[in-house]
Amino acid sequence: MEVGLVGYGEKASEPFLELIRDISDKAPDHVTPANIHVGIDTSDLRKLCAILEMEGVTFIRPLKQRSDGMGLSAWIRDPDGHELELAERHPRT
Repeated sequence: MEVGLVGYGEKASEPFLELIRDISDKAPDHVTPANIHVGIDTSDLRKLCAILEMEGVTFIRPLKQRSDGMGLSAWIRDPDGHELELAERHPRT
């Protein structure tokens, strides 16, 4: 089993995402995408999207203003085909 923790700040007090991959002999060759929604917030989505584009990441929904007018969003797929929402949220004024 491989485990990766993705987050920021002090691990005990700040949010993080735990990613687990089964690398045992019993691990499936392919993981079927589940009907899930993972959202990742960032403070500078334009910059993140530019970096991802330079790395060759394909966007399934390009960077655009959110429909509620409260920020920006873009969508990509992880290597297993799960959709990931990238978001920059702006407070209501």
